[in-house]
Amino acid sequence: ACLFAGSYYMPNFLKTGNPFYPVKIPFLFNQGVDFPRPVIAIKDMWSFFVNDNPWDLNVFSVIFYSIVLIGVIIMLSGWKKCDKFKIFSILSIILLISEIIMLSIYPAMTQARQIIPFLAAAGILIAPFFACRLQKKYIFYIFPVLFIWGLLMLKNPFSFEFFIIQCIAAVICALLALIKTENYYKKSGILIVIAGLCIAAYGSFQRWESSLDLIRYYSSETIYKGFYALRQDYHNYDEPLKIANAGTWFNYMFLMDMYRNTVEYVPINPENTTHPHEVENLNDLRMNPVSYSDWIKRLKDGKFTHLVIDLATFQNWSANPKCELMWALAHPEHFQLIVSDENIYFFRIINL
Repeated sequence: ACLFAGSYYMPNFLKTGNPFYPVKIPFLFNQGVDFPRPVIAIKDMWSFFVNDNPWDLNVFSVIFYSIVLIGVIIMLSGWKKCDKFKIFSILSIILLISEIIMLSIYPAMTQARQIIPFLAAAGILIAPFFACRLQKKYIFYIFPVLFIWGLLMLKNPFSFEFFIIQCIAAVICALLALIKTENYYKKSGILIVIAGLCIAAYGSFQRWESSLDLIRYYSSETIYKGFYALRQDYHNYDEPLKIANAGTWFNYMFLMDMYRNTVEYVPINPENTTHPHEVENLNDLRMNPVSYSDWIKRLKDGKFTHLVIDLATFQNWSANPKCELMWALAHPEHFQLIVSDENIYFFRIINL
């Protein structure tokens, strides 16, 4: 993992002298940018990770992963028949200690980077946990339990049809668990595999067809309408869309189901750069912008088709957040407003 990931830090190291730029590492890499990066207070830990935000955890998720981690540490290490799995107990302890260290030093703005790797690593421990604790004849009982618990962990099942299919699968697994004969046991296993593949196929199809539903669920009505318009343009334009963004957090959505779209930030500084290490001061990236004619030339040379601005996601250390918006509103001959609210603006670039 270190060798693989390290190759991605190397360009940053060659350009800036700090592989972790813009974060400074005392005594090792002093090149970087100073801006507030507070950690999560212990008293705020629960509300920070476990809440109604669709990106965060719910109580059932916390219970599930806690049972797995604590179970691996306590139960596996205490059973002789599980000696070959004791290594997982050590890994669980290392994982918990690593997460505690990470939470004590990592800033709150890196929330996803703190919790996702931890949960992914904890998920690996599910297999040895069940392998140690369950005998073969009880294996079918775990299917309905995992199905039901999985539904509880899904805070926001946006597809009611998929929810019903999962419930039916859970009931079928529960009934199969009552079958005792070896012949039916094997046939039931085959049926479960086939049913699982069908559910996975339907889920993939549902996911592909429900992109706009996802966008509407996870964002605002303005963003939904903007993406609806972009999807229409995607099918009407001869080439894929090229979107100039300013401050947007939803860049991935520009690419979702719209093959070969590109999203870029078009600089407004004289150096025509997006890299802080190429200017003397961080504010130089936006505080002294070029003229409108120079900026529109950059859009034209880049063959951009749309401009999307989000004023709400600019960090408090970003300067001059409304520059592109003022230009676009002042020049309707080049920027056709598609949809907007007080923070989000979708423009179609025309007549360049």
